[in-house]
Amino acid sequence: MTVRPLAIAPMTSDGDIQQDNIVAISLRNAGTATVDLWNGAWTLAPKETVSLNVLENGAIIDTGAISVSFDTSTGGVKKLQIIVIPIKSC
Repeated sequence: MTVRPLAIAPMTSDGDIQQDNIVAISLRNAGTATVDLWNGAWTLAPKETVSLNVLENGAIIDTGAISVSFDTSTGGVKKLQIIVIPIKSC
């Protein structure tokens, strides 16, 4: 099995992550603004990272369900780096 991580364009504004058919995702706050995920249910401070992966064969992550917003009260730089592993690379 060969795994080929894919970096997608960093998010710099509020919205949903747009990437289909992935089995793993890593999100890193590379800015100074706090990143709120899932409507504030999870928060990433500057320099924090969270990774998610599936545990069952054939499962995928629904990234459209990961809402992203930036809280600029901690800083003005909005930059969420995103690395995914698409299902086709496994």
